[in-house]
Amino acid sequence: GVRPGHSKDVGGVQFSAGGGLLISGSEDRRGRFWDAGSRKELGAPCLHPTGVLSGTFIGDSKMFVSSTRDQRVRVWDLENRSEVRTLEGFGAFAQCLAVSPDGKWLAAGSFDRTIRIWAAGTWDLKQVLKGHTGGVESIAFTPDSRRLVSGGLDHSIRLWDFESGAELRVIRGHADAVAALAVSPDGKFIYSAGADGLLKAFDLSEGRELRLIGRTVEELACLALSPDGRLLAAGGNDGMIRVWDLIEPKEPRILYGHTARVGALGFQPGRRLLASGSFDSTIRLWNLE
Repeated sequence: GVRPGHSKDVGGVQFSAGGGLLISGSEDRRGRFWDAGSRKELGAPCLHPTGVLSGTFIGDSKMFVSSTRDQRVRVWDLENRSEVRTLEGFGAFAQCLAVSPDGKWLAAGSFDRTIRIWAAGTWDLKQVLKGHTGGVESIAFTPDSRRLVSGGLDHSIRLWDFESGAELRVIRGHADAVAALAVSPDGKFIYSAGADGLLKAFDLSEGRELRLIGRTVEELACLALSPDGRLLAAGGNDGMIRVWDLIEPKEPRILYGHTARVGALGFQPGRRLLASGSFDSTIRLWNLE
């Protein structure tokens, strides 16, 4: 199905932990909320002062966090669509957000080359991770909620112990920005999509490149891993979404429909329903069962 609703680029989509809700964030300054079953918009959007770059649910989906072009991260109460907290301190906008699987930590990666981590609920700043020599494009927690991987404009992937703030490893395998990252459900593998058009798999514990999964002519911008760890979807500038089966390697399935850059992808927990957000200002839902 296709969801209209936004008037500018959609750069963020994500399902709630229970899978019943879908959020979308856009340069039109709105965070919108959708019923994943009926595909209908739920209530009023959260209106921001500037374009929305990324969004994520916190915990039981009663709270929503967004990052915006005015260099702030905002925490919203979804019941009444009110902003309850503003997180500041960045020297540039935060391009990406991630919540730890245990729901305790919120991380934001910024174009000021840092990653900030807050305790969810109290919003105390836990850590500022420094090491990237270019803006941070992508972040993902490991399943045990103890480590974080990040990708940047400096072409590197970095692994962090965010409790101590230690940078554990620098992985190099892309010739351009690392636009998107995912960690396998068992915590063994990192998947990366680059502006160089390459989709790769790395061993998380050693940092070794394991394989080149796919290659595109146009740059890649986003990826999503299915909850069972089997399907890997990637989107980018050509408007197509490619879906690889990681168990039975073969040519990817190609999903056509968007007419501009695909900026965001997200799988519904427990299912193979994929949401995509595009610079054509639409959201599409794809059943990959």
